[in-house]
Amino acid sequence: MLVALPASHPLTECDVVHWTDLRGERFLFTLADPGPEIRDMLLGRLAVSGTKPDVRMRQASRETVLSVLGGSSGVSIVCEGSIGVHYPDVIYRPIHGEQGPALTGYSGCWRNDNSNPALWRFLKYIKSRYALSFDV
Repeated sequence: MLVALPASHPLTECDVVHWTDLRGERFLFTLADPGPEIRDMLLGRLAVSGTKPDVRMRQASRETVLSVLGGSSGVSIVCEGSIGVHYPDVIYRPIHGEQGPALTGYSGCWRNDNSNPALWRFLKYIKSRYALSFDV
């Protein structure tokens, strides 16, 4: 998980951001997936510190939300796959918890009769990128 910050935000000076560093921030998320799930995760993480964050849900795309962050209208939390596109004045920093990097879990099932080459290459990439031990 990464926090998307306006370039002028003080947390851009940090190599990593901890959940507790995000107390008092205004968060912008989409109403579409994965916005509600990330919001729920954020609420759970910050509830431990007794903080209820200022969360704004938008009827907009993830790209629209990220494009307005450069105007210092808030911060957002994104998955690593969201950083392929660069937005003016938006900086990404990894989020860490007590045990290290904040990660999300995914699961999938590969059928041996599936001949989709794009999916096969994606799974090979995921396996090598994260040193996973499944067979492709």
